[in-house]
Amino acid sequence: MRIPTNSAVGFVASLLVVVTTALATQLQVGISLDPSGVRISYLTEQGVVYRLERSTNFLSWDTAGPLRQGTGLMLTEDPILPVEPLGFFRVVSQAASTNLSPSPAAMAGILVNTSWRGYTFDDTNRFHWSNEPGNWTYTKTGPDTGLIVFTYDEDANNPAIYREEVVLTFVTQASGTARYSEWIGNVERPTSIRTFSFNFDLAPTSEQIAARLVGQTWEGYYFTSATRFELPGSPPYPGNWSYTKTGLKTGLMVFTYDDSANNPAVYREELQLTFTSASPLIGTYRYSAFVDGVEDPSSVFENQPFEIP
Repeated sequence: MRIPTNSAVGFVASLLVVVTTALATQLQVGISLDPSGVRISYLTEQGVVYRLERSTNFLSWDTAGPLRQGTGLMLTEDPILPVEPLGFFRVVSQAASTNLSPSPAAMAGILVNTSWRGYTFDDTNRFHWSNEPGNWTYTKTGPDTGLIVFTYDEDANNPAIYREEVVLTFVTQASGTARYSEWIGNVERPTSIRTFSFNFDLAPTSEQIAARLVGQTWEGYYFTSATRFELPGSPPYPGNWSYTKTGLKTGLMVFTYDDSANNPAVYREELQLTFTSASPLIGTYRYSAFVDGVEDPSSVFENQPFEIP
């Protein structure tokens, strides 16, 4: 077996792991095995985004981890369970984009009326964690970075008494890595520090929606395929349906009927979905019917809660 020249080879238990990279600089990598799986660490550069990929044959490659922002230090990937006795991994890099972090107004548009990692964002400056309310702020701290600060009513929302900070590093406009810590008396508590990946993109793709709904009855519609549905009745009313992802937390469902030749200009029903959580997939929708291309005001139902199983 030929091993690429700019590679690191590790034998962990009975698993052979080869890590290679297309980077010009020499690869510095660490490989270890624990009960959770293979751990791979590699030295990064600032201004570079990295992605770990895996293969069993050096021909086809699958993503093995999220995009990671280089820091100039070692990055350690989450444990990866080996599925073959022979494992190949490679580090793929790209120049980091700039100005990915949103403005405060844009971040408010993303977070308000959503739940994220236990925080529920009630409005542009108020949140609650379980039954503990408080204030939150977001500051764009750099082209690709931002800072969320949480304070609590029980501390008079005084950040010098207690606060929680989440430092966000964006590698896309909606995802990246985060560093969480607690501060007591303006001193960071080292044991509270956690790092994790985040994704504010709540709205699913059309493929994900179809995978959940086909064969299910939801909001009165029975989804027979990725494009067909029936409205139960005697006889049932069949037709076509579609879903379009319209934003980070919005989507649009359109239903047409066979008895109108599935012509949306003749008749259609629309559900404008606003997702407040990706797991579980919940939110609210606005329903309306259109006749001859004109919305029927008497058909409108606002803020209807939903959950997609």
